[in-house]
Amino acid sequence: MSAPHTPGPWWAHCEGGSFGVFAEDDGREIARLHDKKGNLPQSSFADMQYQYDGQHEANAHLIAAAPELLALAMRAQTMLPMVGHHPAVGRLISDLTDAIAKAKGGAA
Repeated sequence: MSAPHTPGPWWAHCEGGSFGVFAEDDGREIARLHDKKGNLPQSSFADMQYQYDGQHEANAHLIAAAPELLALAMRAQTMLPMVGHHPAVGRLISDLTDAIAKAKGGAA
């Protein structure tokens, strides 16, 4: 990834039948989600379409939580080695490492 993501927190908001995800600090649009019936301006960062009504709202809220989820995953990755050397902890750390890499644009 060439640049870091827009800092969180982000928030989801219904606007004209579609859901937008916006940066809290300056209101910048992060993504706009809608169902197959919606229309998006071409300037949107993400043009994601979903087949089922209501799924776009759930996805908007999940995307809005992404910065906090990433920060928590990074904290857990740092703290879990203190728990001990149980195989399940090692697998969890490995899974967190992969998910964090994916969130930062790397290979999972």
